[in-house]
Amino acid sequence: MIYFRADGNRKIGSGHVMRCKAIAHSLRNLGQECVFIAADNSMQDQVLADKFKYICLNSKWQNLELEIEKLTAIINKNEPQAMVLDSYFVNEKYIKGLSQNTRVIYIDDYKNCFASCSMVINYSFYCNKEAYTSLYEAKNAKTKLLLGQQYTPLRAEFKCKRQVTEVKQVPEKILITTGGADEFNTAGKIARLICIKFPQVQVILVAGSLNANLAKLKMLEENNTSLDLEITPHNIAELMQKSDIAISAGGTTLYELCACGVPTICFSLADNQKEGVKWLHEHGFMISIGDARDSVEEFFNRLSLAFNKLFNSYELRQQYKQRLTNLVDGFGSERIAKEIIKMIGSKV
Repeated sequence: MIYFRADGNRKIGSGHVMRCKAIAHSLRNLGQECVFIAADNSMQDQVLADKFKYICLNSKWQNLELEIEKLTAIINKNEPQAMVLDSYFVNEKYIKGLSQNTRVIYIDDYKNCFASCSMVINYSFYCNKEAYTSLYEAKNAKTKLLLGQQYTPLRAEFKCKRQVTEVKQVPEKILITTGGADEFNTAGKIARLICIKFPQVQVILVAGSLNANLAKLKMLEENNTSLDLEITPHNIAELMQKSDIAISAGGTTLYELCACGVPTICFSLADNQKEGVKWLHEHGFMISIGDARDSVEEFFNRLSLAFNKLFNSYELRQQYKQRLTNLVDGFGSERIAKEIIKMIGSKV
């Protein structure tokens, strides 16, 4: 049995739980039972829909230390072989407390160093493997490190999207997505701009169920015949594959777009997205338009310039598609699952 401790809500979005679900599916395919544990019931329906068990701690997602005793009791009662942690609110005390009772696997986006972990996963494009390894060696840690985009935990549907589809001379479908929450309705504002300036294209707006602006987005769809609103679609890989251009916030979505080879304009909506967006732009894989939380006028001016440039250049879109195809292969979840199975087969 493998536990997953991850939260999702309108404040932090659904990304932590979604990438854990991708790993859990791969583990289940290898015969492991997976159980999700969260502070509240915000993501319960999405987890239960995939037929995973769900335990609600009724705790505070932003103060994990308060749940150590309760979570430890659950671990001692059910004796999971490992626990996967995916939260920005963990600290050394929290991880050390749990690691005394089970193996702890941490999904890290910030190059933290938790020596008491049995395994750490950091799949970011910009991960400096040598520097990362040195951090753990300095603490004499026996932690297994899974580093680099080959460990990107994507859902199974992205393993089948490796073929390079034909680049259209004139783009017809534009995909817009900002993740699970989108506090500032950035996706809606972008969609409105594209619908006004490019009424001839079909705009596919993907929103998560935790999006606080769903009523506004539905109204926008009603007023624009060229706009299709997709709320937590099950065929996101297919929607991406059929899109000619994507406009997306940072996070795991950008890795999904890489796997599908979609020419993309990217931006950050949170501090932890900045480095990934910057890396993709500087290495010629996507066009970055900066941070959406900057001046609204400046942000949308940059968006307009980038979109016009990409929309009007067949050659540029073709270049981006070809570059993206070999960056992420969609098998990261399987690789992680196999490493976990290998680890729990050994002694603690």
